[in-house]
Amino acid sequence: MKEYEKEIKMVENALVIIALFIIIIILYNPLIKIIDKVKLQSAEESTLAAFNMTKNYYTTLNLVDVVDLPFKIVFDENQPKGYIIYSNEREYTPSDKIKLKIDGKLPTSGSIEIKKDGEVETLNLIFGKYICNKKSIKDKEECIKIG
Repeated sequence: MKEYEKEIKMVENALVIIALFIIIIILYNPLIKIIDKVKLQSAEESTLAAFNMTKNYYTTLNLVDVVDLPFKIVFDENQPKGYIIYSNEREYTPSDKIKLKIDGKLPTSGSIEIKKDGEVETLNLIFGKYICNKKSIKDKEECIKIG
């Protein structure tokens, strides 16, 4: 191969690398926005799953034990199970046979409460970098990015 052919090949390779960097720079912001949107949707879906899980868990517990309202699950990543359960404002320890199951991840912080009137409310559930609330069955999940 002649010397000038090697130089042309090097220039071609350099142009390809520069073109790739330009494409990456152009696509970076739209990709970040898409990733953030997916994470937001994931946090909203996890909030809804936790909301429904609490209602189902309360019903299941009442089949084997008397659980009073208000019924509250306080999520805390520092707890051995990741949460504490309260029945009628007293800490409640359910049977080991009835496990708390949720589709997806448990929130690292926040609470879900079934009030005396039967309304379910989520308060400040944290999923990653999102904090989510849901005031009632009719309301949509509201999640905002933190930090």
